[in-house]
Amino acid sequence: MDHEQILEHYRQPLNFALLDQPSYQREEWNPTCGDKFTFSIHVTAAGIVDQVGFSGEGCAISTAAASMLSEAIKGKPLLDVL
Repeated sequence: MDHEQILEHYRQPLNFALLDQPSYQREEWNPTCGDKFTFSIHVTAAGIVDQVGFSGEGCAISTAAASMLSEAIKGKPLLDVL
């Protein structure tokens, strides 16, 4: 991943919206820097993560990382994600 790809994930993050009916949702906050994100995922009956969304505020690196993570876990078994 190069510098431009990270900036693109920051400028236009993928999956930047919480799901309407998630199977799981979790908010995390880093008191040291103030970054705060909420992730929501939907899991199929077969245990596969089929939808991911996130929302929040943070620096370029944490926003880009959240965007990349949201893409990386789609299609994975929940047990692998955990």
